[in-house]
Amino acid sequence: MKIRNVLNISYLGVLLIPIVCIFVAVGYNKSFNNRTQVKDYLNITMDLSKYEEIVDDPKLYKGIDATEQLDEICSRHGVTIILYNKTGRVIYSSEKNSPNRVQNDVLYKNLNEIRYDYNSYTLKKPVFELDKIVGFYEISIERMNLVDTLQRSKRVVLAILILVLIYVYIIIIRIINTRFTKPLFNLQYIMDTYAKEGKAVSISYKYDDEIGDVCNQFNEMIEEIEHAKDLIKQDQQQKEYTLASISHDLRSPLTTIRASAEMISLMDHIDEKRCHENMDMILAKCDYLNELIDDLVMCNFLSMTTSSLNLVKVDGEEFYEMLLEEFESTCDSKGLGLVRTIDVTYNMEVDPKYMTRLVENLVSNAIRYTPKGSSVYLGAVSTDKELPYWVDKRCKDELETFRNSKGIFLLVKNEGAPIPEEERQKLFELFYQSDAARNRNQNKGIGLGLSICRMIADKHGGVIGVVPIDNVGNIFYTYLQATEDI
Repeated sequence: MKIRNVLNISYLGVLLIPIVCIFVAVGYNKSFNNRTQVKDYLNITMDLSKYEEIVDDPKLYKGIDATEQLDEICSRHGVTIILYNKTGRVIYSSEKNSPNRVQNDVLYKNLNEIRYDYNSYTLKKPVFELDKIVGFYEISIERMNLVDTLQRSKRVVLAILILVLIYVYIIIIRIINTRFTKPLFNLQYIMDTYAKEGKAVSISYKYDDEIGDVCNQFNEMIEEIEHAKDLIKQDQQQKEYTLASISHDLRSPLTTIRASAEMISLMDHIDEKRCHENMDMILAKCDYLNELIDDLVMCNFLSMTTSSLNLVKVDGEEFYEMLLEEFESTCDSKGLGLVRTIDVTYNMEVDPKYMTRLVENLVSNAIRYTPKGSSVYLGAVSTDKELPYWVDKRCKDELETFRNSKGIFLLVKNEGAPIPEEERQKLFELFYQSDAARNRNQNKGIGLGLSICRMIADKHGGVIGVVPIDNVGNIFYTYLQATEDI
């Protein structure tokens, strides 16, 4: 239950308790009055008859002064007596501040009736002399038992009300301490501890209310902060590893360049052939360094969270036709066969520069690891089309998950040694290189090519992966979502 609901119920209870107590007291008094009414009526009738004998004397209404006698009776017995002459003028009253005269309609109202309320019984009668009215008297006797009962009832109700309010106050205080004060103090303590010591502690809170929401949000915040710390730590480790890898890979070609240059400078006479060999070595290493620096710059740009691509809408079929047609001469020069399949019906929104780099990296990687005399397979297929015949069943099964969406597959298959299963996920990490059997080529690079491909695919909102095929080779695939028609 929400805290606001608990507080609202508490407030409502505090408001209703006095009302309930009042209703109980009124009901009890009414019930007591009903139970004692008959008995009191009989007793009061007998008491009234005693006073009637005194005030039912016509002489009292003809100017005889009986004030002293009546005052004594009223004060001794707690009775109220009022005498009226026949015109309604008050000739005696034991009440203070009583009116001097009453109207006839009031005077003749409720004659000869015993009227009662919670406090008293009242009887009003005319006084006759020779069948003529000479005056009226009104006698009121207090209901002492009922008055005492009312007083006791008031005290009991007040006591019960105070006890109930104290009990409710204690309950409310305990609820507030349990549901509000203690959890907030605990939350404050944990927050202070985490801020000072950096020790992550999860808050346990069992109620589904506003405090629980705050605790859950705090726990989520701690998880996010700890996750961010882990990412920062990993990023720092990655930077240290990157720096070490770059230093190593820069030092090797620079050493070769320096050695070649020193050899040329130390020649006693110009050996033209040897000089050209050293110059070719220097130029090759300079080209390698230039490519390495270019990869590092691109990798740094793509890894920045604020970096953005220059996306343009392109015709999918024309775009992939243009990208995949330029590798035929390269495959011929390497003694490799090339099979191309393009069946695209959708359009795309891409950054041509980075998509060109992605395709070049994947195809270059496939050519590098394909044995001479084998073939490289390139394909671009819409998700609504059949996959090429050269796509193996395992790869088809993996790509089946994308069939329900509108997109385009880029497929690059090479024949050769399959990638070990345990290396599939690591292959796209920065600076990761496969085992030595796949890295015998001296121009193997430093492991940035596939990492750049993954970053480019991520920037386009796509997916990249690799499926090793036993005794065949590997199929690299990239999935990008299609856009509306241009």
